[in-house]
Amino acid sequence: MKDINGYKRKSQAFLSKMKNAKIVCLGSWPGAIEYHIKVESTEFLNGLTSLKELRFLRLQGNSRITELLNSIGKRSNLLILDLRECHNLKGLPNKIAQLTNRRYLDLSDCYLLARMPKGQWKLAELQVLKGFVISNPQKKDSGT
Repeated sequence: MKDINGYKRKSQAFLSKMKNAKIVCLGSWPGAIEYHIKVESTEFLNGLTSLKELRFLRLQGNSRITELLNSIGKRSNLLILDLRECHNLKGLPNKIAQLTNRRYLDLSDCYLLARMPKGQWKLAELQVLKGFVISNPQKKDSGT
């Protein structure tokens, strides 16, 4: 039997040791045979709080991610956030609007994501927003 608490501590500790990491890819790689990753727990996301220099974060294809932590808003150096194919992602924290340097956000195939946090559209540096339908008056379930 696996020690779940030990697993959580190890995964958080792993990311905590990478304090100066600028690029973190914890998802599937484009062109890989396996398109989706099923992690046992999303507790590893807590370790992202120690990555002060993070500029590029790819969580593509992590099917267990349902939400991001508010602490993502403290990653002020983050330029690229790739959440493509996180099929169970239901929401983004309001603090994500604090990523004022963010230039690229990919939400392609995040089917359960129905709204964007307020303040997203005030981000002067945002150049690319992929995969999110902002509004369609003919569809009742379109994004807001």
